[in-house]
Amino acid sequence: MNNLHTINHIQDGEIEAIELVIKNKENYLSEKHKEISRTCNDNLFLNDVLKDYESYNYYIKKQREDQMIALQMLHQYLNDLVITGMVKDYDAKDAKVEQKKIINEIKIIKKSLNNLMN
Repeated sequence: MNNLHTINHIQDGEIEAIELVIKNKENYLSEKHKEISRTCNDNLFLNDVLKDYESYNYYIKKQREDQMIALQMLHQYLNDLVITGMVKDYDAKDAKVEQKKIINEIKIIKKSLNNLMN
């Protein structure tokens, strides 16, 4: 009878140990679930931030491209005026100065676009 009591006592101790392990695992899994849920929410937020950034970046690139096109058209217009002789000599000099400014601005915009794309 003493052996049966000892076996029951050992089994009770093992059962308590197993129950403790199970409880610890439940707590661990619960914490991991909360952590995964927070990470998922953070990722959703970061995905929204990324979409906003991509939209904003596209808008800026489009504006820069439109500026470059407008400046190229203005440059070509001034060039055509000088070539066709539709401007006086002193106006032609001013037109050439303006063309140089436009070309420099186009270079700045191209550099800005390259930085946005990298």
